[in-house]
Amino acid sequence: MRSFIPRSEHLKHKRKKRRREWWPYFFAAMVIAILVRLYALEPYDVSGDSMQKNINSSDLVMINKFIYHFTKPTPNEVIVFQATKESKYIKRVIAVAGQTVEAENNKILVDGDLIEEPYLNSSSRTTDFNLVEVPAGHVFVLGDNRMESRDSRHIGTVSLDQIIGRAELIYWPLGDMKFL
Repeated sequence: MRSFIPRSEHLKHKRKKRRREWWPYFFAAMVIAILVRLYALEPYDVSGDSMQKNINSSDLVMINKFIYHFTKPTPNEVIVFQATKESKYIKRVIAVAGQTVEAENNKILVDGDLIEEPYLNSSSRTTDFNLVEVPAGHVFVLGDNRMESRDSRHIGTVSLDQIIGRAELIYWPLGDMKFL
């Protein structure tokens, strides 16, 4: 003979069973999200005008932390690095290890050749600086808004160990969303 189970008890049992079914998926999703955040992607809140016109203060940028485990930064990539214990900077790579860089008459020369910088404002000015040879394991970085930027002209070349990752995407504000 079948025992009678009240409808409310039956529904309670069904809900519990459903909860047990989705719990592992929720847990797996949380673990994956944490691993992605720790090792692959990191949000960065831009503070300051050193990368204007391309990246503005208060923009939220997604950093690819994984890429430089397999490759090294290349010129024109926008990177985020640990400048001091408290400060992260976002700048553009201008020269890499083994290259020389200098500024003359508002122009940047890498290995003696003038580089094109379409990302700069037409009004942007670069103060002259003497020839710098980028040592092994380092990059030379500049902000796109040169007059407002604290970069390799002031802090020296940036060690690859200081680099957190490559800026990939401005994701906030939504109206300014774009890949870098």
